[in-house]
Amino acid sequence: MWGFTAEYDYYLEQSGDLSVLAPALAIDVTNRLSLGLAVNVWNDSVTGSSEYHTDIDFDDTVTMPFPPFTFTTPMSWRFETKVDDGYSLAMGGLYRVSKQWAVGAVLKPAYTLSLEEKRDTGAGPIHDQIEIEMPWSVGAGVAWRPNDPLTLSLDVSWTDWSKYVLDDWDDVERNPLTDDSIRDDKCEDTIAVRLGLEYLLVREATVIPLRAGLGYDGAPAVGEVDNHYTASIGVGYQRGRFMADLAYEYRWGRDLTGGGVWGYLEPSEDAERHRLLLSLIVYL
Repeated sequence: MWGFTAEYDYYLEQSGDLSVLAPALAIDVTNRLSLGLAVNVWNDSVTGSSEYHTDIDFDDTVTMPFPPFTFTTPMSWRFETKVDDGYSLAMGGLYRVSKQWAVGAVLKPAYTLSLEEKRDTGAGPIHDQIEIEMPWSVGAGVAWRPNDPLTLSLDVSWTDWSKYVLDDWDDVERNPLTDDSIRDDKCEDTIAVRLGLEYLLVREATVIPLRAGLGYDGAPAVGEVDNHYTASIGVGYQRGRFMADLAYEYRWGRDLTGGGVWGYLEPSEDAERHRLLLSLIVYL
């Protein structure tokens, strides 16, 4: 009985954006209690950049020893996904216990993203509507201000990734990361922990905040939680009712399973991300 060998090559490329428009409002209920609300609008018709593309190429090469023979079967899949409809909320509160201490909490309710997917697996393009159910997330933190210019903070958050579900075109509830039935394959819930520091340089008419932070962020992945870590620095400028902030964040992870790639491929990767953030705040 003659045996044969098979070599399987897999290439995946993703590009695009998932942007949100997020109007927000905050008020001081009392001199101790502040509340805030942000509404995130995910619709591509609003943001103009809530669409991403996925290209998958397969090469299946089989070699027969006798008679000597090798053949390769190439395949290509193409996916275009756009957010048709999606809204989410972020609600938070801050309570000033004393001049030195403050506690806060944030709640992000579960929400659903309705997506339009165009896929081509070799038999021509097919259009479908799919939905992704995003999970609850809650967090709490504490801030300590030992003196006027210095503030130290610690916060912890939890996300219910076991409720992360893809309602696919064939009416089967799937794990969005593995494409397996959600009954057999759920993501693990994750936690995130962050430490922060802020020091204020107070001048006669301006305030310049200097900030730094460290964090751990567990992310859903194939079969386990991916461990990500962050380090960040930032600077601000406040004058009157206007404030600008600039921050740099470095995020990294090692031996990640590569969430978003089907579990049977058993991927492993190291990841790094550099992000620059700029914001402008107007106090009313």
